[in-house]
Amino acid sequence: MFVLDSVVCADLFPADGSSGGAQIVAQAGSNGGYAAVTGADVYMQLGFMPDGATLQWTPQVHVGPGNIILEKGTRGIRFRNYTAGVVATVSAGISEPSEPAIQLTSAGVSSSTSTGGGGVILDRVVNLTSFANSLAENTLYDYLLKAGTLPNSGALRLTLRGRWNSQSAGANTFTWKIKFGGVTLWGAASNGFAGAGSPVGAWWLEVLLMNCGAPNIQSIGAAGGMSRDTPLAGGGAIAGPDGASERLAAVGDIADAAIDTTADQHLTVTCQQSNANVGNVIAVRSGILEQL
Repeated sequence: MFVLDSVVCADLFPADGSSGGAQIVAQAGSNGGYAAVTGADVYMQLGFMPDGATLQWTPQVHVGPGNIILEKGTRGIRFRNYTAGVVATVSAGISEPSEPAIQLTSAGVSSSTSTGGGGVILDRVVNLTSFANSLAENTLYDYLLKAGTLPNSGALRLTLRGRWNSQSAGANTFTWKIKFGGVTLWGAASNGFAGAGSPVGAWWLEVLLMNCGAPNIQSIGAAGGMSRDTPLAGGGAIAGPDGASERLAAVGDIADAAIDTTADQHLTVTCQQSNANVGNVIAVRSGILEQL
């Protein structure tokens, strides 16, 4: 059994082959393991040996406090502080092939950072973000992608869901933008939602951003939609087309970019309304960012 016991993280990952710090490596193979993070968020990397000899680290993943199960074949794990100077404490263990697999059954243990679809979760939207009575271009989502996180052929998938209200007398148009590295790569505008009947509804947006064989060549594709809840005479609501439901489509749903991912870059989604009213609201309810 290879073990880390309440090790304090540094701001940088331990060097490859280092026997100290927040890192363990099982050279002879592994039967799985566990990790636990306390005190603060961290960046984590897992080590694998696909050729049986050379240790290769996965891209770093943002992990919050909690427990993680490591799958069989995981040869290494290492950590560094997510925010410089904000110290986290980590513990971990990797079983040798001859030892039983580690099983944690206590409440709250996560099975892994896997999404179940071949990717890893970089970020989750867990807090409601909303803007009302504003003509400004408001940031609905922003994530700082750290330098070197995205491999030369790596991809990010962002999925966002939310609600909108439009209660002004005049039509209200929602203009959406997706930015990477401060550059607007995709944009779309809805039709105007008239205020009669105080319409409300749901919206969705999905983004796929890929490095195309190099760290400074990207392709981005996105699609989204806004649906209107139609009031019923007897109360309640149904979701369905009433002339206002639509797919958000830009002029060219796929765009190319040349953003340097060997440096820190922000992935940002904004929305701007054309009519200000206390009842004109755009809100994010849930979302997830995956690395594929």
